[in-house]
Amino acid sequence: MDPNTTLSINEVIAVIDKFSGTSLFQGVQTSQQLSAFVEHQWYLVRPEPVLFENVDVLVGGTVKKVQVEGGYYVPFLPMLELLLNCPEVLHCVDNPEPTEKGKFRGPMDGHSFRQNPLVKKFPDTLGICSYDDDANCTDTASSKNKSVKFLYWSLLNLSAELRSSGRGVHLIASADPAVVKSKGHDMFMKDFQDGMNKLSSEEGVEFTISGKKRTFHAVLVHHAGDNPASAACGGFKESAAFAKCPCRQCFATQTELFTSFVEKDFTLRSKELHEAQVAEVEKYGQSGSTGGFNPSVEYGINKRSFLMTINYFDATKCLPQDLMHDVILGTLKQEIACLLGHVLLKNQTNLKKINEKVESVAKYFGVNKPPPITRDHIDQRSIKGSAAETLVLAHSLPFALLDPASGKSACDSKNLNCYILRLNLLDLQMSEEFSLDDVQRLRKIIALHHLHFQRLYPNSLIPKHHYEIHIPTQILLFGPPRFYWCFRFEAKHAYFKRIPRMSHNFINIYFTLSQRHQEKQCGLMMLSASGYTKPYMRKSDRFGSPMDLHLNTCVHNLLLESCFKITGNKSLQRYNFVHIKSVHYSKGSTVILGFERNVPICGEIVDIYGLNGKVAFIYQKLIPEKYVVELNAFKVRYSDSTAAVLFSNILYHHHVPFIRGGGNYILVPCRSYLAHKVGLHKLSWNEKLCCWVTDTSISI
Repeated sequence: MDPNTTLSINEVIAVIDKFSGTSLFQGVQTSQQLSAFVEHQWYLVRPEPVLFENVDVLVGGTVKKVQVEGGYYVPFLPMLELLLNCPEVLHCVDNPEPTEKGKFRGPMDGHSFRQNPLVKKFPDTLGICSYDDDANCTDTASSKNKSVKFLYWSLLNLSAELRSSGRGVHLIASADPAVVKSKGHDMFMKDFQDGMNKLSSEEGVEFTISGKKRTFHAVLVHHAGDNPASAACGGFKESAAFAKCPCRQCFATQTELFTSFVEKDFTLRSKELHEAQVAEVEKYGQSGSTGGFNPSVEYGINKRSFLMTINYFDATKCLPQDLMHDVILGTLKQEIACLLGHVLLKNQTNLKKINEKVESVAKYFGVNKPPPITRDHIDQRSIKGSAAETLVLAHSLPFALLDPASGKSACDSKNLNCYILRLNLLDLQMSEEFSLDDVQRLRKIIALHHLHFQRLYPNSLIPKHHYEIHIPTQILLFGPPRFYWCFRFEAKHAYFKRIPRMSHNFINIYFTLSQRHQEKQCGLMMLSASGYTKPYMRKSDRFGSPMDLHLNTCVHNLLLESCFKITGNKSLQRYNFVHIKSVHYSKGSTVILGFERNVPICGEIVDIYGLNGKVAFIYQKLIPEKYVVELNAFKVRYSDSTAAVLFSNILYHHHVPFIRGGGNYILVPCRSYLAHKVGLHKLSWNEKLCCWVTDTSISI
């Protein structure tokens, strides 16, 4: 060591002594000091109270007027400016994903955004979506419970990977649901509404980005939520039972909902006509009349929506039906209950056996194990479980109903065919990409399925069956439904639900929730901007138990040389598992490398290696033998060959269930095999027989 450049122990001690008596947290010991520090760094956007009325309060023997807080809102434009200062966010904005005419791959590909006059004039316009829902915040220690209304917004210009992150969901307001119910959304959404109108004006809004002034424009593309929340925000009646025309998209009456399952058979609502009907409802309310023609009941409209005051927003189009609530938790659950009711009537099996088989199959789907089904659940048409658990149950059910001895299902073929049609319809609805042909195919399958379901289970249709016929049009407007469903927004609730359990505080809970959320979000942005952490919006991939080894000593060295394109005795890492793009991969996991004529090219992972940030899977090839219609699965067999593939070359990034037992089967969620065959000579639907015209399996 060079004594001229090396520190001595005494020099190190001298430096430490200079800080004797001081603290690393000097000046930020309290929450107020910490907030002031973060705000001084221009990263904290404080929530502001929403004051809605004065009440008389006795203070020191005198009565004083005190304004009541109904909740807190977060200033929208400052938060958007802060988000745009994140380099990874700005990169997505300045480098939009390429679009292809006739293809719908994301929320920015829909006509609602592309055909907007502002977007045509300013192609770099931002797309914003909003969301509305209630959640219960509970302190398990004290058994206290409080319902909170959450309003969120999200930037749609982000890549799909970043958009799926909870950090991409931002708070508009947290409020008392009772106050929102009685006073309306307007006071909580006013700041957001004003900000959107400024952004959607010709002038736009000027932000300081990385020290430079830039002008941005934005439009509100859609407002997501379940049916009651979306109806309330849109000024429609929240319950289908209280309106002659219960649908937000069309004028189908209560008696007409199930007379047709083709959208063009109904008169669609329009922005111009809706404006006239809202004016009619307002005039009727001001007149004080209680009898005669009531436009509110006739049109299913309660009031003028605050969304109607936002530039370019169409309340009759931009409140889409939600795939999670309307299909997975709605029509899919209804069909599961109807199918199980039919199975129990046949008396060829019982619920105990069905639950046991579902449990044995569900383990191949990951962590979302569905709860046991009871007879009451079936009789009341109320299958329990979350949306993720319902998806597992839905795909497990055909296996649970299969008799291994006879190879036949416990239900009639017509009922099973209808259910398999539902699963294929669901897979098509959950696809990540649509063409114009796919949209037309989806319209056809929805009509076929609903008609068949109506024949098999009379009086079992629910309003959500009608709402489902509007999903193809929504794809044309907003892109694939999975990109505006409520999963990621409801996942955001989990953060807020944890706060009362940790703080045990329900005094002014709306401030507590809003303030803590802002401190966390802005604190993470500050750490990222300072270089202490990874980019704010970038997900951290995980690599399990890395072990160093050399290429020459690796049993798969030839495959890795070809895959990584390397030679020599390079140093590699071997992993027990990797977690990339929210999908867990380990030994025994199944991967789908791509599709050939819509048939999956798949393999089972044998080993996982990494080199210079790249990940490679060594896999044993699986050969698809046939598509088994009764199971909605591909039967596969192992081959004797192994191969290697880079993770970056894999086209299908979803968990792939590989069911072993009575044969090897893989399921391909979010991609319908039968639906892509509709209209071709290989497969067609026979209305008279109510089934697919094909063998029990389709050889491939």
